[in-house]
Amino acid sequence: SESKDTKFFWDGVKAHELRIQKRSDGSLQHPPVPAIWKDAKEEVQPSDYLVASGKGSVFSFVVHHAPKVPGRTLPFVIALVELEEGVRMLGELRNVNPATVEVGMPVRATYIDFPANDVGPAWTLYAWEPAA
Repeated sequence: SESKDTKFFWDGVKAHELRIQKRSDGSLQHPPVPAIWKDAKEEVQPSDYLVASGKGSVFSFVVHHAPKVPGRTLPFVIALVELEEGVRMLGELRNVNPATVEVGMPVRATYIDFPANDVGPAWTLYAWEPAA
């Protein structure tokens, strides 16, 4: 969920970018953590994150068979992806036969835009798909 410390990340997803937090020593951090090295009143600047390529490979994965999940067709794959930049991110691996997924498989980020409706505002989610 979005907080002051993760807003830059979710704003990036909405813009179809994976924004990875950059610590004061230049190393990358994901998921984002509170930037305790900055004044709490400072806004997150583009220099505080790196826009990742969105390319990576499956580091680990699980095929979810049960229980049912609202809005999802079983089975589906949740993958821990190691990005080219070195950080790992968890997300659904879509548009793939679960039986063909393997560690090391090249993947890329994809974005799913959900329109506003009676329940809430428009929002965007990132996921993975096999790299073409």
